[in-house]
Amino acid sequence: MIKTICALVLLGLIGYIQLRKILAKKEVMKCASCGRTIIERPVRKEIGGKELVFCCEHCAEAYVD
Repeated sequence: MIKTICALVLLGLIGYIQLRKILAKKEVMKCASCGRTIIERPVRKEIGGKELVFCCEHCAEAYVD
């Protein structure tokens, strides 16, 4: 029973990782502040007439300052 549950959890994790890789290949965005690849939920700010994307609010605030 435990082995079955562990196998199902492992298969679920593998599937989740593969799905994230597929979704990440669609649109590759880099944080304008730290350069990190943004996988989901980018923070978008308009600075100097240009829309920039950041990985988090912290990077967005650090870029502005």
